[in-house]
Amino acid sequence: MTQNAAPKHDTLRTAVEITSSVCRLPAVATLDWLDRAAAMLRPIAAPSRICLLIVHAGRDGRGVTLEAAGYAGPTGLRLNGATGGPDEASVELTVRSRAERITELGFETPDQPMLGTLQSVLGGGDWRTRGLGTLWQGVPASEVLIAAEPLGDTEPGRILVTLVALAESGAEAKPGELDLLGVINPLLVNRALVAIGSARATSSRWLTAREQEVLDLLVVGKSVRVIAEELQRSPHTVHDHVKSLHRKLHASSRGELVAKALGHSPLTTAETGTDQTATSSQTTELKPEEVAEVRTTTAATRLRATPAGENNPSRADRGIGIESTQG
Repeated sequence: MTQNAAPKHDTLRTAVEITSSVCRLPAVATLDWLDRAAAMLRPIAAPSRICLLIVHAGRDGRGVTLEAAGYAGPTGLRLNGATGGPDEASVELTVRSRAERITELGFETPDQPMLGTLQSVLGGGDWRTRGLGTLWQGVPASEVLIAAEPLGDTEPGRILVTLVALAESGAEAKPGELDLLGVINPLLVNRALVAIGSARATSSRWLTAREQEVLDLLVVGKSVRVIAEELQRSPHTVHDHVKSLHRKLHASSRGELVAKALGHSPLTTAETGTDQTATSSQTTELKPEEVAEVRTTTAATRLRATPAGENNPSRADRGIGIESTQG
């Protein structure tokens, strides 16, 4: 194998590994769906910080509202102690809390797949002070790769944004990493459409952790009685979870429920339309508690939705103690 062929072989192998991981993502909208997806994208560039956003924006990229967010930090990189770097949990909380308050993308909302570096998309210069660049202000991240693509055609301006921030100071993207993101992101979009749907997902669609647990046991063929025994809950309680699963997944039978859990029967256009009709008022104006509930984040207990009219700075921004990184 020639020296030039080796990097190409490594890129192809990484692409296959990530593709396999994306195909294993839940076919239903679990609360940690975007977190899982972010973790699977780490091999694109290592070490890296991955942030996934489902946002709604006007054509000019303004008026952004966040539907859901996911984050995965680097593995195998020492960030505190002897290195004097920030604690990764604080970095994560900072990025997540800023995502909650983002109001503009910094560029026009794409109606076709978009791929590049965040610096170039935002026009270079002091890019960390504009749009999505503010997520990384003061965060150890040099170059940031971005892929953005419409998430379904039901709601114009609804896009999935994938951000891959190189975690080492001064690091630059290696050959093939941007192309790798460009290949993987459409697959991720397709899987998100199966799991989350083409319309805004309110709290009525996301599965709770307990519902996901019950669904996993139904998939392997266990009865309500057996599930109740394993979870140490009453059959009546488990039955309520099963009814909720039928409602959220638009399944009229146990077989259809299992099929959708396995991704063999994604939401149809008619089902999505029905769901939109049933939640049209929620789609146009989400209540703060609904917004907080659909933040697909393992840090959900640490974040709170900002009440209407309140504009207090994030606690994470006030005291994280992260030094700015030039990039």
